[in-house]
Amino acid sequence: MVEVATTLLDAGADVALADNAGVSALLAAAESGSVELVKLLAERGADMHAKTKHDENGIDLSKWTSNAEELKTLFQSHGVVARDPEEDHDVGGYHGHAHGEPSYHGGHADD
Repeated sequence: MVEVATTLLDAGADVALADNAGVSALLAAAESGSVELVKLLAERGADMHAKTKHDENGIDLSKWTSNAEELKTLFQSHGVVARDPEEDHDVGGYHGHAHGEPSYHGGHADD
């Protein structure tokens, strides 16, 4: 995946582009647990402080991955602050999303 991203970025892909939910390539990479892709996107100018429309940052989206601690450290090294767990908006299994709204894991809506 890093090779594909490198090719796209070299061809002029917009590192800041996000979908309708505010999920950029960086946030999708964090959510999938890809440390190397997050590093690549950060090196190419991705906003490490980016948030989704649900106010989730890279730390929030990566906390369910096997690389959560490494990603948290990476985002924190860029000044990103983890949200207070008391402010967590998990409702009925929709991590950070309002009840009834889809969660976007791996680029696909979970139903």
